[in-house]
Amino acid sequence: MASHGEAIAAICATLETLGERLAGGAADKLAAELPQEIGEYLRNATPVDVYGDSFGLDDFFQRRSLREGKDLPLATYHARVVIEVLQEAVSAGAIEKSSPSCQRIMCRCSRRAVWAKWSGGAELKNGKHSNREIARVLEEIADRLEAQKANPFRVQAYRNAAQVVRSFERDIADMVRDGQTEQLRALPQIGEGISALIAEYVTEGRSETLDRLRNEVPAEAIFSQVPGIGETLARRIVRELHVDTLEDLERAVNDGRLERVEGFGEKRLKTVRAGLAGMLRRGGRRRVAESTRTNGDETTRPSIDAILEVDAEYRRLAKRGELRKIAPRRFNPSHRAWLPVWGTEREGWKFTAMFSNTAQAHELGKTHDWVVIYYKKKDKENQVTVVTPSSGTLKGKRVVRGREVESARYYERQKQ
Repeated sequence: MASHGEAIAAICATLETLGERLAGGAADKLAAELPQEIGEYLRNATPVDVYGDSFGLDDFFQRRSLREGKDLPLATYHARVVIEVLQEAVSAGAIEKSSPSCQRIMCRCSRRAVWAKWSGGAELKNGKHSNREIARVLEEIADRLEAQKANPFRVQAYRNAAQVVRSFERDIADMVRDGQTEQLRALPQIGEGISALIAEYVTEGRSETLDRLRNEVPAEAIFSQVPGIGETLARRIVRELHVDTLEDLERAVNDGRLERVEGFGEKRLKTVRAGLAGMLRRGGRRRVAESTRTNGDETTRPSIDAILEVDAEYRRLAKRGELRKIAPRRFNPSHRAWLPVWGTEREGWKFTAMFSNTAQAHELGKTHDWVVIYYKKKDKENQVTVVTPSSGTLKGKRVVRGREVESARYYERQKQ
């Protein structure tokens, strides 16, 4: 994992979600065999009795994904890592005595089960080795090398390779698995060193080079290079938003999370947005904002109609108490399961909706107004927040933040 903080977040999300499924003192039995500070995550979880003893693997992964704030494949990988460590840390007897649901999760979170779930049977650790994902690894290496003041030609070599991988028509991972290493090395800008790194990432789910750079060059060092962000604000971003890459940071700018961090007013946000655009464009990357732009083509993101339908249905079901609830880790000292979560599909997109649990939502009393909607289709995924403005022409209406113009057009159509 990228940092100590990320490891702690993964442990917390996994154990709290596991604890929700254990009843009758089972959580305490497991926690007793763990270090006290780690065992507390199990002890403090609130069991979700409504689901009885049956705990589906899909539900487990989905719940901990939301809790950790990571996409599903990466959250699945993190769960497997934590569960394997847990299996080594506690005695077999403690697991056997815990509960049938715990035993099932322990068994099905094995490396082989996770590989089968996310890679169609291929032996992958991450399960998401698309060309786009491999390109992101190369780009992150370039970013960290640049922050380290490495040779500019070496930095550019990784950026060039990322462009080739991202635009290549064949599946790079398939080439690796099929043993076509010669063909991979022969691709423009790849060569022997980078092809070996790609092969390592595809087969092992990690890159030793990237792991080393993550230890040597923290995310704070990368973010502090963005115009408008110094060392202090960079540390604050990592601490509060748990983002690690420039793409993650730009996504936080676009979805409104960065503006909630102290020190980021309208003027600074404008500077950061422009700086990020230049840095990502220099690397030849397809920026987050560009990758989610519609331009009349709703295959790149859900329509306003679909998002507002999901928002309305989620709030209706939540009000009637018909949705399962989770106990969020942040801003929940009593560890109460209060946050309703709902999954559905519209227009070929998979949606997950939940009320906002951010510091700003709590401060403004908007935890039952602002709705965060995650959406995914194949390799396209992002999130939006739906709010109710208290002023302006859209006062009192539900509006998708960042898509206000489209929201206004939606209501105009409703009048016709």
